[in-house]
Amino acid sequence: MPEQYDFGFKEPERIPYGKTTLRAAINFIAAHQANPEEVTAAKIALEYKLKEEDVQSILKYFKTYEVYIPETKTSPAMFAGPAQMRKQLYKLETKELEDNKSKEDASTTQANVKAKEAV
Repeated sequence: MPEQYDFGFKEPERIPYGKTTLRAAINFIAAHQANPEEVTAAKIALEYKLKEEDVQSILKYFKTYEVYIPETKTSPAMFAGPAQMRKQLYKLETKELEDNKSKEDASTTQANVKAKEAV
């Protein structure tokens, strides 16, 4: 039976400059989320030999999830989301569409009635 790996594939032993492994990326993303003042993009870039702008993009677009596993099946559900509410980035505005078909039907019906009255 083939060897089982944590992320489904064997991690490389040697990592070229400018590249990182999935395990390292998860570690520095989680460390930055836990303490962003201490674990900055510049420190991560220096430690993992990455470009600082690449690290900033990674930290901007990728986050790790917090998973809550209850002690028992009967324990009450708890909110396991972020500690603070996030700002809503966009406002949802919905407009109702006008029913043009019913307007056309009404105008043709009125025209037909007037035509029949004229005859």
